[in-house]
Amino acid sequence: RRRVWVDQGEFQWAPNWYIVLVAPPSIASKSISAKLGGRLLREMEGVSFASDITTWQAFLQKLAYSRDDFEYQGAFRKTCPMTAIIGELGNFYDPLDRRMTDLLIRLWDSEEGPFDKDTKTSGKDYVETPCFNLLAATTPRWLDENITPVMLGGGLIDRLLFVYTDRKFQLTPQPSKHMT
Repeated sequence: RRRVWVDQGEFQWAPNWYIVLVAPPSIASKSISAKLGGRLLREMEGVSFASDITTWQAFLQKLAYSRDDFEYQGAFRKTCPMTAIIGELGNFYDPLDRRMTDLLIRLWDSEEGPFDKDTKTSGKDYVETPCFNLLAATTPRWLDENITPVMLGGGLIDRLLFVYTDRKFQLTPQPSKHMT
């Protein structure tokens, strides 16, 4: 929620992550793993979550409403943190939507200060010190079909941490039957 940073004088490094769990269907329970992590975060007070399916405009508006101001060393700090826990990356992110791609790149930088958008018909969205984290799941096939060679050279793909497996590590089809 941007409550941790490394002060570099002219700017701050604030940790955030874009993690994508990747495995063939029915191999690693990617969506279940992501949702379990999300369930733990939902138990924490003050954590805001992005919608599973959204447009970049609605996403930015929801981010602006995710205010989580706090006091640090006698100063009042303004921030808009939000987390997305997405079972299927393709529901949240359309690689052909350049504006969503550009927005995710900009948010990854986690710059201190405002981010604003103006349009003639939709008005203004103002986000005070945004901080966005993403945990999503997908398959290698979705990546093959949706990520173009041009995208591999930089931008958003360079900011994603892909965690991949092609095999099961533990064969426990019904974990609840093995719990005490």
